[in-house]
Amino acid sequence: MGHAEEEKEVMELIFRQPEFLWFLVLLPALVVVHFYSLKNVERKAVMFSNYKALRRITGGEPVPKNYLLLAGRLVTLAIFVLSASGATLMLDQTSAKYDMVIAIDTSPSMSATDFSPSRLNASLEQASAFVSQLPNSTHVGVVVFSSSAMMLSDPLKSGKQEALDALSHVTASTIGGTAMGDAIVASTNALIGSDRTKAIVVLTDGNTNTGISVDEAGRYAAEDGVKVYAIGVGGQGAGSQTAGGILSSLDMGTLQSLADTTGGSAVIAFNNGELGAAFSELSTQTASIKQPLELSVWLMIVAFAFVFLDWALSGTKYRIIP
Repeated sequence: MGHAEEEKEVMELIFRQPEFLWFLVLLPALVVVHFYSLKNVERKAVMFSNYKALRRITGGEPVPKNYLLLAGRLVTLAIFVLSASGATLMLDQTSAKYDMVIAIDTSPSMSATDFSPSRLNASLEQASAFVSQLPNSTHVGVVVFSSSAMMLSDPLKSGKQEALDALSHVTASTIGGTAMGDAIVASTNALIGSDRTKAIVVLTDGNTNTGISVDEAGRYAAEDGVKVYAIGVGGQGAGSQTAGGILSSLDMGTLQSLADTTGGSAVIAFNNGELGAAFSELSTQTASIKQPLELSVWLMIVAFAFVFLDWALSGTKYRIIP
């Protein structure tokens, strides 16, 4: 892949329960309540039997505005809300250490010759070049699918050479059907147990019409932290015809939804050049993994620290009656 061994980190803040963020709109109400309460306290202070002495003791402000306390309480409540909303810092780490599966559609329509020499052969050529430039530490598996999915090379037991050997023996199926969902589930199962970046590269020219739904398979992959990078090989729209008269129809909407669900990407290629460009772009993406850093507990600790500080200041420097 030509990756540098150094690591880069990109941070992104997400909220696992964003509905709690609506409580932030209540903060302005706290400001209103604060100043309304001060008005009531001031009226009571005026009734103090030795009001002049009280003004002299407090330096001319019998009821301090306590702006610092107000700011502290606003910050405290905001931190509590962020904690309840499941604030999580996602660290996007780029590293050469990862495991992946190449899943290739071998349905009859992949023998179409709108690519040279065919969709399948062009895909296999680009996939082999892609695997060849991967770092030696990469584990690579190969899955083929048409009406069903079959594992040719186990990613956790195979290296680059085993994957290249498997790719060299792939041929088009004579049985129709596109079980892409099955291929994604099989690939995910093969990657379970890996503690490295996990990715599936799917090459297909058709729409799933048998087996597990792509949506269900995508959710299954996402739950295990597997990203899916889909490459549509022609066949968009009404379909394109193979030399044998078989039509294929590629649903890019489904591929994009799959990519969005798993945090990957989806592109379509209509010729050999675009297919090569898709793999070049892929080489900069597949080594990326988002590592979550849960902030809720730390935010809760900070919020309680502010509460204790508020109590201390309210009973000393900012007490109303000295």
